[in-house]
Amino acid sequence: PLPWPPPPMMTQAAFLRIEMERTIVLETPWRPIMEAQWHSVAETLGRIHATARNCGAQLLLVLIPDVIQVDGHLQRLVQDRLAPPRELDLDRPQATLKAFCRERRIVVMDLLPAFRRAARDGPLYMSNDTHWGPRGQRLAAALVAQRLREIFDDPRTRTSTCFVCHSAHLFVPSPHAPVIIRRAH
Repeated sequence: PLPWPPPPMMTQAAFLRIEMERTIVLETPWRPIMEAQWHSVAETLGRIHATARNCGAQLLLVLIPDVIQVDGHLQRLVQDRLAPPRELDLDRPQATLKAFCRERRIVVMDLLPAFRRAARDGPLYMSNDTHWGPRGQRLAAALVAQRLREIFDDPRTRTSTCFVCHSAHLFVPSPHAPVIIRRAH
């Protein structure tokens, strides 16, 4: 049997370097490179939304929080190492994406609030890793499954197909998105 929990994927120093690099999306105001990245993401999401509509499907954009948005201890470690110090808005990626979706009537699901609540009872991410551990996986699966049931059961939706696209790594669209889910008849 494999050891559980598994050993960390990387050293804490390497993990902190990654998380420090990712803070660029949390900075206020954004640097020009982030503005350009956001426009690219918005264009991609617009195309995915149009494809879903043309197929008669509902798009569900699932916003996946980065570990730094959930873990207060990690936030302090990273903030203490940022040079020069920067103002970070931990809710900015989700707020930006939710506003974009609201304007375009895209169904969006933000996992951040539920992850923050659940993190009070223990870690949701692997040690020194950006990936979910078993608790995080179970929580995300339960939340997304519930939302899909709501979409499929809503008579206003009138769809049996849902494109599920997730935005992870703070604005870097997943190469695995969208996933097409069909309701069993």
